[in-house]
Amino acid sequence: MTLQKTDTSIRKRKKVHLFIYIARGNCGKKRNEKRRNGKEKREENESRKGLKRKKKTKERRLRIEKRNKENTNKQKTAKTFCNLSDLHYLCKNLGRRIS
Repeated sequence: MTLQKTDTSIRKRKKVHLFIYIARGNCGKKRNEKRRNGKEKREENESRKGLKRKKKTKERRLRIEKRNKENTNKQKTAKTFCNLSDLHYLCKNLGRRIS
């Protein structure tokens, strides 16, 4: 007898669980739709951000290239046009750094 009572209580629980599951299933559809819409919006935003990032990285790369060209030009001019006053100034600064 005790076994039969537990069996019926288990069956009742299963039915309740099934009912809750069905109710959740209907809510899940709405939830999934919301999730899908949110995902689409996020993807759009990410694509926009990606374009901005590409633009920024391109600008940054151009700035770096420009700076490198300027630095190489400065080095070339320093090598070709090295005056005595420049040498004196460099030696003076080196002396300060060493001492």
